[in-house]
Amino acid sequence: MNTFLQRNRWLIVAALAFVQVGCGSIPTGRYQAFSAAGEDIQSAISDTDIRIEKRLRDFVVLTAPDKLITAKTFSPNIDGNSFDITGQLRSREAALDVLVKYSNTLESLAGKDLSTDVEKSAQNLAASLNGLPSVGEGSNAGKLLATIADSIAVGVTESKRRGALKSAMTTAQPAVESICKLLQRDYDKISSYVNLMRDRYIGHANANRPKYGTWQRYKFDGEIAADLEEFQQINDALASASAAIQKMPVAHRQLLEGLDSKEPPLDALRDVIYKAQHLRSFYGDLPSK
Repeated sequence: MNTFLQRNRWLIVAALAFVQVGCGSIPTGRYQAFSAAGEDIQSAISDTDIRIEKRLRDFVVLTAPDKLITAKTFSPNIDGNSFDITGQLRSREAALDVLVKYSNTLESLAGKDLSTDVEKSAQNLAASLNGLPSVGEGSNAGKLLATIADSIAVGVTESKRRGALKSAMTTAQPAVESICKLLQRDYDKISSYVNLMRDRYIGHANANRPKYGTWQRYKFDGEIAADLEEFQQINDALASASAAIQKMPVAHRQLLEGLDSKEPPLDALRDVIYKAQHLRSFYGDLPSK
C-alpha cells in the first residue's frame, strides 16, 4: 500500500473513531481504529525483530573465535553461554498476534455486517492462542480469550451484538492487561540484549580501527557510523512500540466504557493511534540493508 493510500486510510479511520454517537449505536470507527493501530504496531515489531536477527548473525561472525570452523562456530554463544534470543522474539510476536486477532474480532463484532466476519475472526483468535505461554499470565489470558472465542463462534445475532461486545470486552480486560505486561517485560530484556551486541561491536571496532588520517579510516568509520545508527533506530523502535503497547489496556477500557457513554474519554486510544502512525512513518526512513 503506497504512502498516499496509507495516510488516507488513517484519516478516514481516525475520523470515524471520534465521531459522536448515540447510546443506541455502536461506535464502529473506534474499533476499526484500535484494530488498525494494533496491526501497524505488529508490522513494526516484526520489522524490528528481523533487524535484530540480522544483527545477531553479524555479531556471531564478528565474535567468532580464531579457530578452525566447525558446525558450532557461528552459534550465538558468549563464553559458552547461549546468546540466542530468537525464541523470545518469536514468543513476543505470538503474544502480540493474539492482541491483534482479538482486536480484529472486536472490529468484526462491532461492524455493521456480521455475516461470516465474526465467525472467521473468532476462529483466528482461537488459533492464535496456541502461541501464548502455557503457564502464568499467558495461560490465564489464553483461557479468558478462549472463552470469548468459543462464545462468539456459536453465532451472534444483530439484536445481541452490543451485549456480546460488552461481555467479551469485560471478560477480556484482564487478559489484555496480562499480555501487555508480558510484552513490556520482553521489551526490557530485548533492549538490554541489543545494547550488549552494540557495546561488543564498538569494542571490536575500536580494536581494529585503521590509523587516523588514512582513507581506510574514513571508509571504516563511515561503515561503523551507519551500523551504530541502525542500533539506535532499533532501540528507538523498541521504545516506541513499548509505549504504544503500554497504552493499549487503557484504550481497551475506554472503548468498553464508550458503549454506555455518549462522551467517553478517548485519550488513550488517540495515543495508541498516534504512536502506531509514528512507528509506521519511522520505519519508512530506515535503511533497507
